[in-house]
Amino acid sequence: MKLIYLDTSNFSLLSKSKVSEQQNYISFVRKWKNSGYTLAFTVAHLDELLRLEFANERNTRFEILEDLLPFKFESKLMDKEILSAFIEKKVVEARFNDIDLFPQVFSQKISNSDDLELLKGFDFDGYRQIIDLYYSATKISWEANAQSTRKKTDKLPRLSDLPNEPMTPEMKQLMETSLENMKTELPKNFQNFPDEVIDLGQSFVADIMKTFVKKSDQSGFREAFSEFIGANTNDSKTLKNSINHLMENLWFNLFLDNFIEKFLKIDDVQKIQHLKSLINLKDCPGMWLSEQVKNQLKLAKDSKASNEKDIQHISYLPYVDVFFADGAIVDKTKQVFRKQGLIESLKYLSLPINVANNIESLKKALFA
Repeated sequence: MKLIYLDTSNFSLLSKSKVSEQQNYISFVRKWKNSGYTLAFTVAHLDELLRLEFANERNTRFEILEDLLPFKFESKLMDKEILSAFIEKKVVEARFNDIDLFPQVFSQKISNSDDLELLKGFDFDGYRQIIDLYYSATKISWEANAQSTRKKTDKLPRLSDLPNEPMTPEMKQLMETSLENMKTELPKNFQNFPDEVIDLGQSFVADIMKTFVKKSDQSGFREAFSEFIGANTNDSKTLKNSINHLMENLWFNLFLDNFIEKFLKIDDVQKIQHLKSLINLKDCPGMWLSEQVKNQLKLAKDSKASNEKDIQHISYLPYVDVFFADGAIVDKTKQVFRKQGLIESLKYLSLPINVANNIESLKKALFA
């Protein structure tokens, strides 16, 4: 049984074919069933499906999923990778009362229409607004990356590249301008949210920025930034790290904190710090790969808001047999695989593939 990961563009193609090229679509589904393939469907796919504007488009996508039943679903990859790492380090026992605790990715099977209804249950306005909020936030982030003065050929900045002196008047003015832009852009991007929620978000960001400026005036910009992300500037190795790498460590540590508290039920600070010292991002191949691909996209100053979901998708590459992706993600993943420092667990994986946007090319890639 081969596990097949389709790109969102492939689902869009199948939707179009189902509506306007029915014989081609029927042929595709028949060949899929005869091949014995199993679809790998994830929470990233589901979120993109639910962001479709019109209900009939979402319904068509759910109909395709029903045509491809049974399939496998995954929504807890990060938790499973962290648990696997703790088991490998013998922090957590692999078995308990003859029960195998080692987590299997894509362990949930969607077998029939009743199972599919569980996924359809997320198709309501409240959840879709949360997805839109996340999309809008990432859109701003990726656009900011594209507008930076760094050239595409430049390396990502290191912590030591940051000036260790108070913010200049120009930098403070830039921050003020950013706040003013935020006041204009937030209501546009979050039209479905109450004014008080938007005002709260603006106040929260403004307070953070004001505190940052004050700290910068006291001890310098680099020190203020380092304190904000939890980096030790007294360590020469830390100073040589790229800011992106330090941010990776920051969010990974936040995931670890959450996992240790939620699953291991530990609240002792010293024990938590000890457990966090035992594993790092390289022990979690999907998360590590997604961060490396993100870095390559940032180096290329790629500004697509969809990058964030594409990065989430690529984290599943180690757990499937065939993985389809868009051209940019395929290219950046190949760059990661060519670089030194590729982690051992990824060295023998099949690379993702990209196909032309027509049903015949998809059929050829899958069934030839």
